[in-house]
Amino acid sequence: MEPMIHHRRGFSLIELLVVIAIMGILMALTVPAVSSLIENTNVTRAAQLVESQLQLARQLASSKNRPVEVRFIKVPAQSANGISAIQLWQMDPPGGAGAAQARPLTRAEMLPTALCISEDTATASRLFATCGLTNAMPTGTPLSGNSYAAFQVFPSGLLSPYVEMAKAYVTVLPTRNGKDTSLPRNYATIQINPMTGTPSTYRP
Repeated sequence: MEPMIHHRRGFSLIELLVVIAIMGILMALTVPAVSSLIENTNVTRAAQLVESQLQLARQLASSKNRPVEVRFIKVPAQSANGISAIQLWQMDPPGGAGAAQARPLTRAEMLPTALCISEDTATASRLFATCGLTNAMPTGTPLSGNSYAAFQVFPSGLLSPYVEMAKAYVTVLPTRNGKDTSLPRNYATIQINPMTGTPSTYRP
C-alpha cells in the first residue's frame, strides 16, 4: 500500500483579504483610543509641571524672604497657539532709586510637545486678563525677546497684582485647541489661591 501524502493547503486570496480587513478594523478602533490615552497622560504631565513650579515659587518666596515672579512665556517655535514655558525669577531690592532687580531662579521649563497654556482670558485662563502678555524677556536670556505674562508671589503667599479667586487660574490643553473659545474634552485647570499662592489642579 502506498503511503498517504497530506498536502498542506495555503490561505486563499479571499481568506487573506478577510484577515487584512479585520486587522484594519481593529487598528481603526484601537489607534484613536491609544492616541487619546497618550494625550491625556501628557495633559496630566503638563498640569503637574505648572503646579510644581507654582508650589516652588511659593516655597522659594518664603525661604528667601523675597518676592518670586512667575513668568508664563510664549515660545512661537514651540507653540504658536498658546504659552509653552514657565520660569521663576527672584525680585531683589532696588539699588538706589532704581526699580527692583530681577534675576532667574530656575531655567525655563517647557511643556510637553503639542501642549500649551491657553491665552483665552474669557474662559480658559482668566488670570491673563490681569497679567497679560505685555512684557518681553530680557536680552541675554535663552528666550530673549519672547513675550510673557507674570505675577509675583510674596513671602506670605499673596499674589501681586492681586487677582480674585474666581479669576486666578490658567488652563493646559492640546495645542490644536489653543485658540478655541470653549474648552475641549481634554484639559486641566490650575487654580491659584491669591492669598496663599497655593495651586490646585482640576480635571474634567
